Amino acid sequence: MANLRRRPLRIGTRSSPMAMNQSNGVRDRIRKRVPGRDVELMPMTTSADLWPGDLRVRARRARPGQG
Repeated sequence: MANLRRRPLRIGTRSSPMAMNQSNGVRDRIRKRVPGRDVELMPMTTSADLWPGDLRVRARRARPGQG
């Protein structure tokens, strides 16, 4: 069990401002309840984060076979 405490607790979250704000709140509550526990946020982008006009989507379409 002691070994688990040395490894950081990683929380996966979408990288949108709202999701990051909510995840920061969860991280802060965990840190309060478990002092000394290392907690990291792992932001990620999902297909739900991409809009049709998004430059990343256009770049993928320009490279067939990529993405």
